[in-house]
Amino acid sequence: MHQFDSSVGCLASGSTGVQARVWVPAQWFFSREDAQRHCWLWLLGSDGLVRALLAPAHHLDYDDLLPDLLRQFGSDDAVSNTTPAADATVALPNAPIVPLPRWSVSWGHPLQRGIRAFAQALDREVVEALGDLEVQGACFGTVRNYNRLVRVPAPVRARRLQALALFPAWLAPVLLEPVERPLMFADRDDDNDRYRRHAPAPVHGLLASRRGRGMPPQALNALLDVIDQGRDLIDAIAHFYRVDRALVRAPLGREPWQRGAMPEAVVSLLQALPAHARPRQRKEVEPRLAAIQALPVHLRSPADVSRLAVAFKRGWNGVWKTCEREHPNLPQAIRDCRDLLNAALASLRQPPEQIELDVDRLGLAWIARKGIAAFLEASRHWHGLPMVQLPLTPIPAAIPVDAPLVPLFGELDVAEGHARELLTADALYMEGETMAHCVADYWHQCQRGGIRIVHLETVAGEVATLQLGFDLAGFSSEVRNDQLRGRYNAAPSPAVCELAEAVLVRLAELGDAVHGQMTLIAAQARAFRAQEDARRQPPPPPRRQLDARLRTQLAQVLAYAQAQDDWRLPIHRPLRVTVAGFQYGQGEDVLDDLQIGDVLRLVREPDNPHDQRAVRIEWNRKKLGYVPRAENAALAQALDRGAAASARVHALLDNDWAPVEIEIELE
Repeated sequence: MHQFDSSVGCLASGSTGVQARVWVPAQWFFSREDAQRHCWLWLLGSDGLVRALLAPAHHLDYDDLLPDLLRQFGSDDAVSNTTPAADATVALPNAPIVPLPRWSVSWGHPLQRGIRAFAQALDREVVEALGDLEVQGACFGTVRNYNRLVRVPAPVRARRLQALALFPAWLAPVLLEPVERPLMFADRDDDNDRYRRHAPAPVHGLLASRRGRGMPPQALNALLDVIDQGRDLIDAIAHFYRVDRALVRAPLGREPWQRGAMPEAVVSLLQALPAHARPRQRKEVEPRLAAIQALPVHLRSPADVSRLAVAFKRGWNGVWKTCEREHPNLPQAIRDCRDLLNAALASLRQPPEQIELDVDRLGLAWIARKGIAAFLEASRHWHGLPMVQLPLTPIPAAIPVDAPLVPLFGELDVAEGHARELLTADALYMEGETMAHCVADYWHQCQRGGIRIVHLETVAGEVATLQLGFDLAGFSSEVRNDQLRGRYNAAPSPAVCELAEAVLVRLAELGDAVHGQMTLIAAQARAFRAQEDARRQPPPPPRRQLDARLRTQLAQVLAYAQAQDDWRLPIHRPLRVTVAGFQYGQGEDVLDDLQIGDVLRLVREPDNPHDQRAVRIEWNRKKLGYVPRAENAALAQALDRGAAASARVHALLDNDWAPVEIEIELE
């Protein structure tokens, strides 16, 4: 067995390929019982690379494994971050460069002496450079980052360390990979989950950071070449980040950031500011990231960044200091502004023409037009207004409970007998009494939905009750036999069944006339339902309304928004899209009948629970699907304004999910 001196952690004799190692039992890291199944090994190879390994507990101090482990984990590129099996050894590239045991391990303990000896065998300049990058927040001192620096030739390493020292905020995310904290288990281990619960949540959207390794390879390689050859860094960084030299030279990029990098949106925003308005120091920006993240804006384009920059044209620090003086908890005050924006949008009886306006776009327009301080003041003013109890929705004109129903066909004579619709509550009651069944209880369903009750009498004088069903949505003109009963709910005779079938055949022959009556029945049913729902609705909760002062500001903001050309909705002429949701409608039933050039019908569904801009597509009163959500904004607004639109089948595609492409033109 190769012998190591446990007190110093360095090879004493006879081994090749290993410079130093430290075994650490679980008890010095974790007190949890399940962690005691493991031990940890830090291994420094003769190639200068560090391997941090999670191993089964019974491998502790078993140095005969070291040559095999060194071969198995020859570099930090061959790693696995999956949950380890009980007898597996896995690499931990995001573990700290050296072990960090609990404070209860005293400085003179053999483990501490071994750790110090291991650390002394490392490249001191690299270790210190990684440590210099760390302020409270991101961690750079991981095995992976150490190895990234030591594996390159010494002259290149020296230039990279110098570049990191000069421009840490710009180059650390390019050369290295910060983590929230070192990880001592594989990624999915419970202990790491516990760490992540207490660590800051990853940030997306406005404050997402530009990571060098997510950039195009050509741009990244060009920057690395400049660093490694010791050429002009300022020009290279400015080109890589698409900023000017003055911003690169500013002190705020020459000191480490808690997040490990400057958020991409902040870089773009600072670049959009005139030089005299920019902040100089990191402390003027990073403590305000929570407030920036709270801004109700979504920067969809460089033009949006420029609009936000207008709010800081008088100076970054001056704007923020004014806001901080008036609002001690500034991030929360900014978040509260969303309440004002939602109330403002709700107050619009009709959305502005030709622009798509949501909370984030309205927030950006308000900030660009009025400034952040005025925006916050408007929000505070709105929150100080009294709550107003809104009136109940007016109940539609009263429909008498016993009002006759709109007939589907009224009365019908066929060779097999006679059919008569029962269109009043009294008629249903008498049918129930005569036939000795419960049809009188169906009056409510007849009022609200798509059923009709019909009295049948054959030529021989045999009677029965027929329940007809149909689609109130108007997708089909088919009429169904939902239920057929004789006296005392007896099964119908063959003669009665023939009469019922003859009635359905005759209704099918009537076609458009029956479909027209269905439309009238649907309108009456909606009126009945609206009247009932209105009587049952609870009073709306009290709300704050916009007063005259805020309505004036909103009008100014809307005028600004409508003047932005790039916010206008493009109306394509023609618009070609595939039918969305085809498999959920009736499209599959009629696909074989569709022909290129077939005329389609477009129907707005403003009450659609999934998309208020929904536009339904029909073919011969059959629902094919919808205009895709990503394409329906301009079309929906045009239809809402009363514009006429035509649609036709443009192509039939070999695609099970979206087999129909349509063409839409606004007239």
